[in-house]
Amino acid sequence: MNNDKQVCLCKNSIDLNIGFLNINHIFNKFVYIHTFIEFYKLSIFCICETWLDKNIFNSSLDIPQNFKCFRIDRPSNGGGIIIFVHRNYVSEMINCFITSNIELLNITVKYNFCIPIHIITIYRPPNCSIVNFFDELYNFLCNLNYIDYPIILNGDFNINLLDDSSSKFKI
Repeated sequence: MNNDKQVCLCKNSIDLNIGFLNINHIFNKFVYIHTFIEFYKLSIFCICETWLDKNIFNSSLDIPQNFKCFRIDRPSNGGGIIIFVHRNYVSEMINCFITSNIELLNITVKYNFCIPIHIITIYRPPNCSIVNFFDELYNFLCNLNYIDYPIILNGDFNINLLDDSSSKFKI
């Protein structure tokens, strides 16, 4: 008899199509976002480098129809993360934070009788310390509640593994 613990994500299989894009300023690119979501039939679309700030309200964004929007804005120029989730999914923001080394947005997504899935989108500013970035990411993941839930980690780590200085760091 096999005593291995198995986790059933869902009673019925579902199509969960997730996309990621570093957009480098979102405002003039909503037509591409809509096209991308429709073409790839995305359920969730995670985007980094939105360049949004607290003075830009969601009502002024061209949010795709039937999608909810979660976002975190950097207080200065650049950065920022936005996640669009189709309204067929129950979703909520769990936490988010910005430091000089990392931007992180953590949401959970649930569909029908499925267990929640963590969708964690990360942005690492290009000139910050790789060591500090991974220290902060490690600390976040170690303190993550609901550790039995699946995690989908995505984002722009801004690490060139072909560069000698980056490739010396052990991930």
